[in-house]
Amino acid sequence: MIAAGRRRREWRIVAIVAAVSLVIGSVFAWFVAPTPSARPASLLIGIVNGLLVAVPATLLELRARRIGWMRALRRLPFLVVRRQNI
Repeated sequence: MIAAGRRRREWRIVAIVAAVSLVIGSVFAWFVAPTPSARPASLLIGIVNGLLVAVPATLLELRARRIGWMRALRRLPFLVVRRQNI
């Protein structure tokens, strides 16, 4: 695949995941707000939290597909990978 097309596809995936996380975070925050007057602030906090979690995790996962030592971490997430110079 051409590098430009891959980057465009990755950013499209990030945008979709960010939009879904924004919707889920805002709906959840709306329903767990303690009082109706606190809903706007709760909504904003839910949106920000959703984006702060989803976007970096998605970017890391997309980059991990191409970086060799990150591919090893996908299979063995709790293993520290060390390179040996031979």
